[in-house]
Amino acid sequence: MDVDEPPPSIVEPQERFRALSVADVAAALAGDEDHTNPVGREIERLIEGYARNLTAEVQRPGSVPASLLRLVPHWPIEAVAMRLLKDSLRDAMQEAEREQPSHTTTTTD
Repeated sequence: MDVDEPPPSIVEPQERFRALSVADVAAALAGDEDHTNPVGREIERLIEGYARNLTAEVQRPGSVPASLLRLVPHWPIEAVAMRLLKDSLRDAMQEAEREQPSHTTTTTD
């Protein structure tokens, strides 16, 4: 790590959201597309933090540490945020693949 680079930030849910179950989080997010309720805003904050740390890691020279890809959530709200980030990344990668021009070539004899 370069001396000028800040270390990855620790991203954890605020204390008041740690006791929520996955069902509680899902219920709070239902119908909250603009993330105006506190749970939605906390999910958004967590996703932004995870994405920021992931971006910092992949921009560093060398390979991405395998441990970064095997993060284990400690609280249910983290599990939801990690799943949403993973789904978003997967969707973006699939979209990018669809937009890539085909590199197949045909030959004629």
